[in-house]
Amino acid sequence: MLEVQQWRIYDRTVHMGIYYIFFSMVVLTSCLGVIVDKRRIGAFDALGLLLMVLFAGLRHNVGTDYPAYLIIYRNINDLHIDWEHFLSGEYAFRALNYLTKILIGSLGDYVIFVVMAAMTYIPIYIQLKQRSYKKIPIYLTVYFLFGFYTMAFNISRQWIAISVLFVGVSYLIDNKLRNFIFSVLLAGLFHQTAFLVAPFFLLAKKVKPTRKLIAVALAGGSLFALVGVSINPLWQFIGRISPRYASYLFYGEAGIGYRLRIIVYVMLLMLFMLNKKALIFVDKSNEFYLSVYIISLYFVLAGLVSVPIGRLATYFNVFVIFLLGDVLQCFSLRARPLVGWLVISCLIIWFALNAYFYGDILPYESIIAWSSTF
Repeated sequence: MLEVQQWRIYDRTVHMGIYYIFFSMVVLTSCLGVIVDKRRIGAFDALGLLLMVLFAGLRHNVGTDYPAYLIIYRNINDLHIDWEHFLSGEYAFRALNYLTKILIGSLGDYVIFVVMAAMTYIPIYIQLKQRSYKKIPIYLTVYFLFGFYTMAFNISRQWIAISVLFVGVSYLIDNKLRNFIFSVLLAGLFHQTAFLVAPFFLLAKKVKPTRKLIAVALAGGSLFALVGVSINPLWQFIGRISPRYASYLFYGEAGIGYRLRIIVYVMLLMLFMLNKKALIFVDKSNEFYLSVYIISLYFVLAGLVSVPIGRLATYFNVFVIFLLGDVLQCFSLRARPLVGWLVISCLIIWFALNAYFYGDILPYESIIAWSSTF
């Protein structure tokens, strides 16, 4: 028994190394892109994107929801299945599966995962590049090690919606409300939760990242965690939006891992608030992103009692990429290397813990390696 346990630890550690090597390769290509491609999307950016898409798209049975998406794709043409129950209102995702099967379905079932990966990672990469082409290696490092990249191995539909809104929020910052509304509509057709979070982005546009907002977010989230179970009309409403969620709106209290995440999120908030003025000086949009991050804490705390509500936080805390990437500039030139390596070291540990205990992303296996064994 002990030998089996030791082998599992060894196997997981080896496959963890695969992720770190892959992350390093993409970050390295982005560094070359900074030097060669500069502001335009060039050859090295394309190479990095190709690696990101293929690494995720060619995985085999990696991620909790992998079998579910495979079943949906294989049976998308079956008219006897009640798709309104499984994919209620998410017509864009259904159309994506249907068109993929018609156009390139002959290549194999794995193509749907390649297509979903492309729709998730390409918009995010382009948005990171547009934000600051010089800092894209830093942004990608945070994106990878914070676990956002591999999170899409599980809640893939929702991550397509998150990716669309990740771009759409930039329109809101630029006061292009029509473009933002269009992005919300498109995101909602992939995952209806996008409709639920959109008003909170509009709220973040109006409020400032103050102690009052923090108090409201923390108090509101804590109150929801205490009494949210008894708000039956809300759960009935969410169940109607996505009947699939009705089966696990409540599955028991959050574990120690989730509680530790909350501590980390609060510690990051303290770091950002201590450097708020400097962050806003680095980029004015950080004021908006800081408000968004504070609002995310409401959903993080509410997630103590509800999986769907907790997942909504990802729409907001994904912008920690910008905040954590920019906060390094708030330190002196002498301190930046030390702070940078400290942050990266903490993120490496963070990703390792997430990979070991969440999401079924270990061991990593590609469809190419799997096919070669048969």
